[in-house]
Amino acid sequence: AEDFDFLYMILEEIYKKSVILITNYPSKINELDERIRSRLMPELISFKAYKVEEIKGILQERINYAYFDGVFSPETLQPIVQKTFESTDIRMGLFLLKESANSAEDRSRKQVIMEDVEKALIQIGEFKRKEAGKLEDDLKDILEFVKANSGKKIGELFSEYQKINKDIIYKTFQRKIKKLADNGYVQTKIVTGGIGGSTTIVEYDSNKKLTDF
Repeated sequence: AEDFDFLYMILEEIYKKSVILITNYPSKINELDERIRSRLMPELISFKAYKVEEIKGILQERINYAYFDGVFSPETLQPIVQKTFESTDIRMGLFLLKESANSAEDRSRKQVIMEDVEKALIQIGEFKRKEAGKLEDDLKDILEFVKANSGKKIGELFSEYQKINKDIIYKTFQRKIKKLADNGYVQTKIVTGGIGGSTTIVEYDSNKKLTDF
């Protein structure tokens, strides 16, 4: 996946072309070979994370489409919106809507109450496990490695992981840790001070604080 020769071929050999590249890491372009960058001349378009009101609108539209009127009240929707905003993943909101409605249906109720939402929030761990199953194999390996070595410095993790995967470089490892953190699988914490200056601690997100939501 680190080989971009195909991109050079497209830029060099195809006369009329439009190339669209999608990434969560805009700085990735700086890592491309100079011969590719000199030909690419990209126009960058940033898609920022949804704001709270935007998330509320998206989820309300889904509610209007999928459920009868009155199933969700503003009060029961608000914690779902907030948790979705914190996760930066709209799929989290869709999952919570579904689980809340299922909870109400299981109890033969036509309206979701806070008890149903709280039950759905406890199921967030299940949502993350399902999403983890969709991760690329290398990310799954790194996630399992972090789980077994939670709480270590990122440099220490890299040194240990490199014994398993000798081909990986630090920048790639660092980028994949960030991707796991951005999607809520791990937590990173910058610690300043000490002989080595600031460093990043990587911890596996075990969802032990679900009751704090």
